[in-house]
Amino acid sequence: MKKKFLFVLSMFSVLLGTSCFVNETPKFEDKILVSISLPNSESNNFINVINNIENYLTNEYSMTSHIEIEYTKSNNETKGQVEDIKTLLKNNPDYLIVYPVSYFGFEEIIAYANNLGSKVIIIGSDVRVKQKNHILSIIKADNVEEGALCAQAFNDYYEITSKNYGVLEIQGELGSAITRDRAKGFREKLIEYNNIQILDVSQNNRHRIDSYAHTKEMIDSYGESIHGVFAHNEQVGLGVFDAFLEAEYEQKNIPVILIGNNEDVMRLIIAGKFYASIVSDLNYGIHVATVIETDISNKIVSDIIIESHISYSGMEENYH
Repeated sequence: MKKKFLFVLSMFSVLLGTSCFVNETPKFEDKILVSISLPNSESNNFINVINNIENYLTNEYSMTSHIEIEYTKSNNETKGQVEDIKTLLKNNPDYLIVYPVSYFGFEEIIAYANNLGSKVIIIGSDVRVKQKNHILSIIKADNVEEGALCAQAFNDYYEITSKNYGVLEIQGELGSAITRDRAKGFREKLIEYNNIQILDVSQNNRHRIDSYAHTKEMIDSYGESIHGVFAHNEQVGLGVFDAFLEAEYEQKNIPVILIGNNEDVMRLIIAGKFYASIVSDLNYGIHVATVIETDISNKIVSDIIIESHISYSGMEENYH
């Protein structure tokens, strides 16, 4: 059963501490309704995202607004999140902020939001849309850079020898822009490293169980030829871990490098079960506030790219 928590906050004028705008921040007579949809209410990462957005909209920016924030227990399912968005849209929000669980499945609801006059801000990911102008701004990491950083992390692991290495690439959702760009960045960077080749690619791993099954098949097929694994996201990486654990491959010191930093990934990389992960700043609040402030000020709104970096095994300080 889905459990929802609604918060209504009044936002009062505070000095804007950003150099992007003129010195005198606009004051707004009308209240602004901002509705936020996240795919999971139990994840500390998503709770931190909500808290961060609340903090910046209420304490850092000079707006007087009415915010409705909704957490969902949709178990990371697109259909459940779309239904939650429909509920939010009944209140005709001025801004709809969506952290989508999937690249696909949001075209109709985003178009519907636009027809109602709600401006859509996508955070943390990307979505397929019917028209680009249906989205006011996308706030996310550079997925090409994420793929390139994974290749760099493999080189950091292997560079002390001249041996040739074969790595498995376990991709995420088939056909999504995120999967495509991460694969592109990975391949472009690998050109610089002559001793690292892609041994095989597994596609369309939307869930942990998919990645587990495909990795298990690859272990059976390639055995000792596997020298590393590039996992496109957290669920994919956890599926790889499950398959390695069952095959007792976690004892072979094969580097697994993944993109993402949810709680399960944090624990495993700190414990040394993953060699490295590519992590991005979860400080979405300042970026969301910037987008809204810019839009209300009748200025041009742009997409925002969040910086990513490599966090290596045991580097616990990178996850706080």
